[in-house]
Amino acid sequence: MIVRDGRVAGLRIQDKRGTEELAFDHVVLATPASISSALVRPQAPELADLLASVRYHPVAVVVAEYTRPIFDREVRALVFPPDQILSNAGVYGVEERHIVRYTFSGRTARELLAGEPDIATLVDLGEKALAQYIPVSGTERISFAGKVMKAGLCAYTPDHERFVAGMLDQLRLLPGLELAGDYLRGASIEACFQAARDCADRLSMLEGDQAEPNTLGAKTVLETV
Repeated sequence: MIVRDGRVAGLRIQDKRGTEELAFDHVVLATPASISSALVRPQAPELADLLASVRYHPVAVVVAEYTRPIFDREVRALVFPPDQILSNAGVYGVEERHIVRYTFSGRTARELLAGEPDIATLVDLGEKALAQYIPVSGTERISFAGKVMKAGLCAYTPDHERFVAGMLDQLRLLPGLELAGDYLRGASIEACFQAARDCADRLSMLEGDQAEPNTLGAKTVLETV
């Protein structure tokens, strides 16, 4: 980030072509707490410490295509109990029932994912778990792809209300910066959208009113770094 006179004034982007400075009235970091922590630490170490206190748990997602529909129109997804390494398996739509997404998360899956299993192992384990309820076999599989994400799902801090209040207090000390992410409202997509809306609301003060720290100025650019 670029900070001038105690205010965030833009971003410094570095890639293969070199370094470029981009000027913005406001910058929103919509990244996991650990990444946002590293980005703000040079200018706001206390805010960085708060963000670094957010824990993340690993998640793996594997998508596999089969020669036939695995699910039917009535049942298109299954949620597995906490003692299983597979948390859920489901299809992408009514007509894409031959493509299955396997999600590995939760306490039981953490030990497996900590060992950095390859994707082929995960798809085999996913099929084995799903086959307990719906027939599926690797012999019917056409292709698969997947990814293991170490910072997959965030967990609330021990005192979430105090964490959020502290974060907002620290943001007031660095005007021009806003934060949005899964660590504010929860890890579900709905909760992430709500966190984004909360952030936009903080930026959307009525024009003509005196802008408070971390609220809308003449121009706003939302940056996902």
